[in-house]
Amino acid sequence: GLLGPDNSARHGWHDIFAGRWEEGFKKQALGRRIWIWGAHGTFPVEACWDGISPFAADHVYLIGEGGVGDQFMTFGMANALAERTKKKVVFVVRSELFAIAKRSIESANVTVVREVPPNPSAPWVAGLEFGKMIPEGRPPFPVGSYLKPDPERVAKWKPILAAKIKGKSAGLRWSGDPNHELEPSRALPLQDVVNFAKAKPDVTFVPIYAEFEKVEMPKAENIVSLGEPIKDWEDSLAILSLLDSVVSSCTSVAHASAALGKKTWVMNPIWPYYTWAQQDEPSYWYGDHAQVLRQKKYRDWRTPFAELKEKF
Repeated sequence: GLLGPDNSARHGWHDIFAGRWEEGFKKQALGRRIWIWGAHGTFPVEACWDGISPFAADHVYLIGEGGVGDQFMTFGMANALAERTKKKVVFVVRSELFAIAKRSIESANVTVVREVPPNPSAPWVAGLEFGKMIPEGRPPFPVGSYLKPDPERVAKWKPILAAKIKGKSAGLRWSGDPNHELEPSRALPLQDVVNFAKAKPDVTFVPIYAEFEKVEMPKAENIVSLGEPIKDWEDSLAILSLLDSVVSSCTSVAHASAALGKKTWVMNPIWPYYTWAQQDEPSYWYGDHAQVLRQKKYRDWRTPFAELKEKF
């Protein structure tokens, strides 16, 4: 349209924010066609299933794409896609999440694979476009509580956390990928994080950062170091599963926590990622497990922190 394909794709976020769910996702789908985002190279665009047309193949591919959080969200779509199509679903996931996906969602109707066979003949559905198939504005799949942590990792971290936690516990993540385009607007000021922690002295806060992430730690007595490095997502999921709740401005940790069924407080910038763009509650993706707290002014976190202090 008048916006051009690039801006039209990005404008889809605004439509979702305004409650125009189907229109927003249709615009956002343009992003794949002009290579802003999405999986490319293996599947022809014309083979992307429109959610309506019948097809002869006995299976359909579901492509996990985008960041880790996007892929965790896509996990929840696999069985719903099998039910909708009455076909078997082959879920293609990035290697680092393969074991998590197999443990969490593989079933008689869903097979998890790392790679797609050469020249796939079945249609495919992109994880980042799934929303355009939901004209009612509500995903037809169970929300939350579908990720399953590794029992061995849970057993490893349980005594470590028990030694550190007094009273209630909450995961804490105040920044995300430093290379993401939204990072400057979603990183929380450390002093605001400290003030919030001090306002909740009966809660032990556990930072959720991998050992390779170099971040400055907020200093408060109830923000604790675990003393053991978090090496990967298996460690992160195990730790999150043992906590009571999570506060995060990072989408990947927020998705992981909510998909584990944990109460998750998502600190959302005024320019939100599309999955948190909705205005109403509960969350489209996670129901009551995810509570979104929104900025009212750019880089001004006073309102969401005030809400967090009141509701947490």
